[in-house]
Amino acid sequence: NELDLKTQDSNIVSPISGRIRIIYYQNGDLAASGKPIAIVDNINNLIVKVDISELDLNVIKEGLDVNIKLPGIEQIYEAKVSKIFPSVDEKTRVGKAEVLLSNEALKNVLIGSSAEVRFIVNKIENEIVISKSYIKTLDGLSYVYVVKDKIAVQKEIQTGVEVGDEIQVISG
Repeated sequence: NELDLKTQDSNIVSPISGRIRIIYYQNGDLAASGKPIAIVDNINNLIVKVDISELDLNVIKEGLDVNIKLPGIEQIYEAKVSKIFPSVDEKTRVGKAEVLLSNEALKNVLIGSSAEVRFIVNKIENEIVISKSYIKTLDGLSYVYVVKDKIAVQKEIQTGVEVGDEIQVISG
């Protein structure tokens, strides 16, 4: 009875604020010295760790823009590479980078889950970008159809950078 009275008056306070991931004890369990009572995740500053091949490490630098897609969340987050580790694993030939996410909207993220990370190594701003499916190729030349006076007219174009299904139109 004395133990029940002492535990009723006890409060356990975490040294950090966050979301409880695991509770190791149930009511009435005897706590063991050195074993944590719970794991609390600080979700205000999340780190995405990325494995990068040694060939790609030459273009990945701290401060580089990154787009991150997290499971279960439709929004794509923009961030920057916060750290590049200075060594490569000698067996796998893979290096590591970290991206720091600081956003209150990330409270629903499943800690420890995978993420799709896209590094933005080149940016095209204020340029025309179209789907590759709009381009017709004849005799090595690229053409698109442009509406002029309510009539579709074939027009030759010069293309540039391709990313996924999109392609830059340089001229035409």
